[in-house]
Amino acid sequence: MAQRPVELMDEDKSKHRYSTVALVFMLFIFAAGAVIAALSGGGTPGYLVKWNTSTSIMDSIVNETSDLITIFGELKLQTGTSETILYIENTEPDGDPQIQFGNPTIRTTLGVDDTGDLFEINYGTGLTSDPEFTLSTNTVTIGDAKLSYGEEIVQSPGDTTPSVSETNMIKTYRTSSSITGFDLSTEGQLLFIFCGRQLPSQTIEVIADHGAGMNLAGNADFVCASEGDMLTLIQIDGEWWETARAFQ
Repeated sequence: MAQRPVELMDEDKSKHRYSTVALVFMLFIFAAGAVIAALSGGGTPGYLVKWNTSTSIMDSIVNETSDLITIFGELKLQTGTSETILYIENTEPDGDPQIQFGNPTIRTTLGVDDTGDLFEINYGTGLTSDPEFTLSTNTVTIGDAKLSYGEEIVQSPGDTTPSVSETNMIKTYRTSSSITGFDLSTEGQLLFIFCGRQLPSQTIEVIADHGAGMNLAGNADFVCASEGDMLTLIQIDGEWWETARAFQ
């Protein structure tokens, strides 16, 4: 009986070895699919990973580029309850829980800065540099501009330069006063002055004075005529500029 050449026998062994490897790989894929199906209650086409608990489902959709697979190309958090919550927590006293968005040229960060515990958006990596947006309990700051929220502040009796550090709404007091400016203001701040109910024979006014940085339309004083009259100002380059006035 003729014997096969050694070269052919080696080739058959090589083919057999590759076939065995392929079979093992296929069995591994099959087993992995069975495990995923068992955990999730059923396979979902297009998903590589499916993690399921009684309250949350997290899926990572497969994105294929040539021979590369990006596991977390797209992330979905889904529940069937009244709320869907994603927690990002940092338990360090000086920790900054944050999310960073980036491309090859720039990165933008949003999160809670431990300095003052403020929510910030920073055009850069991390929250250590000056943010472009800051949110506190009653103030929104965009760059150097500030808009405060909350209850209106009532002017103190006779105060000619009321403080506006914690508000953008101030109501005049019921006795006479001539307002010439506002203390503790911020560049870019928008300010609404509401006329309160004044006593008879009392004059409440905001004095126009370009030299003092109170730039009112037509250089005309704003004088409260009735409750609800309103003057709107904005601070630019350290000076107040009128944007509107309205009378009831």
